[in-house]
Amino acid sequence: MADGAGGLHEAEAFLVRSSREPWINLRQGAIKVLRRSPETGWSHSLIHGDAGQVNAPHTHQGPAMFYVLEGGFDFRGGSAVAGDWVWEPSGAVHEATTHTVDTIYIGTLYGPVGMHDDSGKPAGYGDPIGAALVRTGELPWLDDGRGGEIRVLRTSPETGWMHFMLHGKAGEMRAAHTVLGPCEMFVVDGEVEYAGGRASGGDWIWEPAGARQEAMKFLTDAIVLVNLYGPAQFGNSDLMDWRAVQQLAEIR
Repeated sequence: MADGAGGLHEAEAFLVRSSREPWINLRQGAIKVLRRSPETGWSHSLIHGDAGQVNAPHTHQGPAMFYVLEGGFDFRGGSAVAGDWVWEPSGAVHEATTHTVDTIYIGTLYGPVGMHDDSGKPAGYGDPIGAALVRTGELPWLDDGRGGEIRVLRTSPETGWMHFMLHGKAGEMRAAHTVLGPCEMFVVDGEVEYAGGRASGGDWIWEPAGARQEAMKFLTDAIVLVNLYGPAQFGNSDLMDWRAVQQLAEIR
């Protein structure tokens, strides 16, 4: 919303019920747009790939993240299937990506994608290390002491970002906290109640930096994909940052 006095803008939270959003047909497949940010160039979408669809070679000019909900695809990092989480660093080069079956995945692009022409890969881009294909079902659930269990997918000391799966049992409460960077959540399964209302499987949540999240209640057994773009402050002295999450993963 706009501040009439100074022309400033206040970031807003979002709850997107993806089941109510229309599929927008593309040249190949379809997409549901969840959020786009002109300030950062980030885009958040649900993506549908048709069985047999082959995406043309391209280069990620910013990092990219995908979580496969249904189906799967073959790409330069291997074969990703339902439940797998994929991270691609800035500059990653994708050869043709094949969707072996009808596929739905949630994707966050932290920058544009450059399609290759007949001459091959765009000049000036390499293929840096740091990619990841995480089979989330093979990771242990870890009690983080804040009212839930997490599976750590990735932490970044360069940015302070944290990516993890959050699990709670029906009736449990996730402690109240303040997110010091933006927070993105996708409810994979179950139903939760939080300050913005109720969210169930397929719902996507965006909280801006500084948002206060009151205690989250798990109305059913639930699994939530969480991306924190900065620390979370629980109480006065309990700071959940990338170091704390990484340490938890290392001592399991």
